[in-house]
Amino acid sequence: SGTRMFDTRAGLPEQNYFKIAKSGERIVVGSESGIYFLSSDQHTFTPSDSIREKVGELRSSNDEVIAGGLNWIKGIKGDVARTLHSSK
Repeated sequence: SGTRMFDTRAGLPEQNYFKIAKSGERIVVGSESGIYFLSSDQHTFTPSDSIREKVGELRSSNDEVIAGGLNWIKGIKGDVARTLHSSK
């Protein structure tokens, strides 16, 4: 398969991106400011409304993505995030 590069033209702000994961056919990236989902057209990213803070870890698990940040872990299914752990 080929390699694709994405930048601000694809809707990604200029910042550090720490992780990338795939759940089903969906690509998700974790950044300094939250989660971004690759749209179904495979050309643009949209920010998550559920996670708008630094993401240090992303993992695929069945039909959801597990995201981790400082003092929290959330499961993301579709566009909805649920808290799995919080130490706040």
